[in-house]
This record gives sequence, structure tokens and C-alpha cells, in this order.
Amino acid sequence: MTDPMTDPMADALANLREQLAKLSHEQWAGWMDYLFEKSDLNADETVTIPTWATKRWRKQKATPYHELAESEQDSDRREADKFLEVIVGMMASKEWLALTGDEAYARRIGEENQRFLDVDRALREKDAEMAAADRRYAIQCARECP
Repeated sequence: MTDPMTDPMADALANLREQLAKLSHEQWAGWMDYLFEKSDLNADETVTIPTWATKRWRKQKATPYHELAESEQDSDRREADKFLEVIVGMMASKEWLALTGDEAYARRIGEENQRFLDVDRALREKDAEMAAADRRYAIQCARECP
């Protein structure tokens, strides 16, 4: 049996785990920034989530992925692409190449990683459209909510 303390694959996976944990934290922190930006700060430093946001987020939370609007699925895909970027980047690394010994495979993975980055860049441009949709939804809900 291989000693996990000296196993290169275990080291590579531990490194990948840390990268994914870092990304998870960054995504959570980004969501918290968004939540606080949309919420009202109270005098006692608590926040109140506006009615429009509560209704929208509860609806989104209760909706299965395949039933979400295409723009909401795109948002989730952009988040998934960040994980793919980390995973594929690791698979194209010299560290992974040393473990697998397959240079052609590592090169192909690197090319796929570049495609992911290109798609991610294009999808990020849609973020501005999503922000505009959020504002329109908030205005609409504000008019309809008591």
C-alpha cells in the first residue's frame, strides 16, 4: 500500500482540494457581497432583505435547475466553469503530466482549458445583462408589492 504522506497523487489531489476550497470560499464571499449590496443596512448593523429579493431567491431556490430561465442556467454554468477551470488547469499542469506521463493528453487538456476560458470570458459579458435584469425585476416587484 502507498504511503499517503509520500504519494504524489495524494499530494496532487490535496492541492486540487485546496484550490477548490478556495474557489468555494470566493463564490460564497461573492454571494454575500451581492446579498449585502441588495439588502438594507439597519441601525443595529443587521440587514433586511427586500421583499423583491426574498420572493425572487425563494422562487429560484425552489426551482429545479432544468426549469430555470436560460439566463439563470447561464449564471450557474459560469460558476461551474470556475470549477472546471481549476480542475482542467490541474490536469494540464506539469505536476499532473509527471503523474500520468502522457504529454499529448496534457496538451489536449490545456487546449480544452483555453476553450473554457474563452467561453467563460464571453459569459461574463452577460453578467452586465443579468444585473440590468435584476434592476428591472426589483422595479417591477416594487410596483406590485404592498
